[in-house]
Amino acid sequence: MIAHTTPRATTRTVRPGTTRANEGSRRCVRAHHEGRELDDDPISQRRQVLLSLGLVASFLVPVGLAHADEAPVTPAEAPAEPSASGARPAPAAGGAGKVGYLEISVDRKPFGRIEIEVFSDPTTRLGEARFLDLCREIQGVGYKRAKINRLMDTHVQSLALTNLSYTADGRTPITGGLTAELLEEELARSTRKHDVAGLVSLNVLPKKDMETKDMLKAIDGKFVNVTQTFGNLPNGTEFSITTGPAPDLDGINLIVGRVVSGMDVVERLQKLPKVKNNESSPFFKAGKATKDRRADVAEMGFDRPFSTVIVAQSGVM
Repeated sequence: MIAHTTPRATTRTVRPGTTRANEGSRRCVRAHHEGRELDDDPISQRRQVLLSLGLVASFLVPVGLAHADEAPVTPAEAPAEPSASGARPAPAAGGAGKVGYLEISVDRKPFGRIEIEVFSDPTTRLGEARFLDLCREIQGVGYKRAKINRLMDTHVQSLALTNLSYTADGRTPITGGLTAELLEEELARSTRKHDVAGLVSLNVLPKKDMETKDMLKAIDGKFVNVTQTFGNLPNGTEFSITTGPAPDLDGINLIVGRVVSGMDVVERLQKLPKVKNNESSPFFKAGKATKDRRADVAEMGFDRPFSTVIVAQSGVM
């Protein structure tokens, strides 16, 4: 006689807030401690695999998020190195702007390349655009073949362009027009000083008071008193590159950019043989005091290089 036993119904209570996955994981733990295996049916085996994957994923996700929340580590920017003369180059001002370049030749031999970044400053927008236009050389107007004619103790200086238009109507394609009148407004608002090496600026105002003389001139059959000015007003094309603090340029030159490459070229230019500056000579001082024209002519030759220094090529990168 075979005895039939009725399987006893078991009641499983799941606490509120407990998921089926958590309950399954507890079963795995209890089975491990009691030294028994879980049910061998396929459903139980599949549940064990899913629970194992869930536990691994729950461990990996927080780790990944922890790394994602960390800010990226960037290397600290190295400070600008002093130039060969010991003068520290000009720091960047404002956002990075376009870069123009000047390739210099001395006595028709390549001498080096100077790269200049404009500041992208709204207060000097016209001056920066004018400098870049002259680097590009638009309709034959630009720095190509321009002379570097003064090698001062604090800066090197180019010769101003004499013609800003080669068209029949006389208009210029260069930003700012034929004169430096519009640049005077930007110079009045600018607060920058020529206090470090590597600054690039455009001459806007005369370096000294222009000499004037009242004269009588016949106009329409009548003599009219006319004031004549001797010398040329700046047209905003002559540029200077500082090799150190140059306070004599403050108030007359509009700073538009800085040298980012080729400062060694500027320093080698400054060391070229040049005409001695004799402003301290008593004869020169006496000539200036008496308004002797010969003193003015001599002054124009001071600090001029004996070699022919020109911008062989220019452009915008």
